[in-house]
Amino acid sequence: VTVMGIVGASCAVIGMLSYNMFMKDWSYRRVFLFNNIIFMFASLTNIILYKRWNIQWGLSDKFFVLGTETFQVILSTWTYMPCVILISQLCPKGMEATMFAILAGSSNLGSSLSQYSGVFVLNLTHVNPSGLPNESRQFDNLWIVSLISSILPVIPCILIPCLIPDMLQTESVDAYKLRKYD
Repeated sequence: VTVMGIVGASCAVIGMLSYNMFMKDWSYRRVFLFNNIIFMFASLTNIILYKRWNIQWGLSDKFFVLGTETFQVILSTWTYMPCVILISQLCPKGMEATMFAILAGSSNLGSSLSQYSGVFVLNLTHVNPSGLPNESRQFDNLWIVSLISSILPVIPCILIPCLIPDMLQTESVDAYKLRKYD
């Protein structure tokens, strides 16, 4: 837990620095599309772990999980940064606390829905361990669940043109509105 916490915090800093170096001048659409696609492919690496291919390749579980987790923390930071920038630009003055409450509530709702959906998919694919000894067969279909959860980030990619403005992150919303409607 300590190692993962330290590595996670370090990777978050690496994510912020690399975001500022490479992505800060991208459009919102480009950065969200790029991050969702990369996150989808990074999530597919879990299948390697669940199918135990990493052991066949000579990579220990600890090394493999630490490597994939660090990359996913960096990717999460890359996605978090443009969200904060866009929200800060769209938030009306004096409504910051209300906006934060709405975002926190939406995040909590999304988290709860994803957990319930995950349980449904686990039951649907017969991944139902009970904690008893010798039930490793209960995890045979876990790679299918991981595949489903890895492919789901494609759905927001389809909605990006409808929901995300085609503007640079360095551009103000007011300047974008003027440019768009002129």
